[in-house]
Amino acid sequence: MRQIESLEAEIEELESQSQVVSEQMLETNDAEKLMELQTELDKISHRQEEAMLEWEELSEQL
Repeated sequence: MRQIESLEAEIEELESQSQVVSEQMLETNDAEKLMELQTELDKISHRQEEAMLEWEELSEQL
């Protein structure tokens, strides 16, 4: 149960980070900065997917 709560908190934090990075992408015209932000966003999205899958697996075990 504690793991599920931890994952939920992580997923919320990742969603928040994703929003911040997306907003930063809208605010810049620098191509290099956009590529860096896109890479960061991809990493956040990947971890978010992993966390959601972990959460789903743990939820099914309850």
